[in-house]
Amino acid sequence: MSLEGTSWTVTHIVGKTAIDGSEPSIAFDDGRAAGTTGCNRWFSAYEVDGDTISFGMAGSTMMMCHGDGVMEQEQAFLRTLELVETFEVADEALSLSGSEGTVLLAATLDS
Repeated sequence: MSLEGTSWTVTHIVGKTAIDGSEPSIAFDDGRAAGTTGCNRWFSAYEVDGDTISFGMAGSTMMMCHGDGVMEQEQAFLRTLELVETFEVADEALSLSGSEGTVLLAATLDS
């Protein structure tokens, strides 16, 4: 499955469950990735070659995030994007992994 034109809801960030109601999202469109961090909007370029993926430096809006752990989740999500090197799509689930093959971000396909 190609990532182009798909949208995902992040369920786990480095093994930690995303905050209910503040889950980050990722949409892939024409070489650009964008979505929310669970609070702010973010955007980045991305490149895919086979099962490898790289994200450019992410930019984001800078609103204050309310709720326990939402700001920390946002920071973890944006830092983790920089570490992603490979991806796998299986059964409407997206796994973004680092250099050691460890799943860093897990997401489900939006309907």
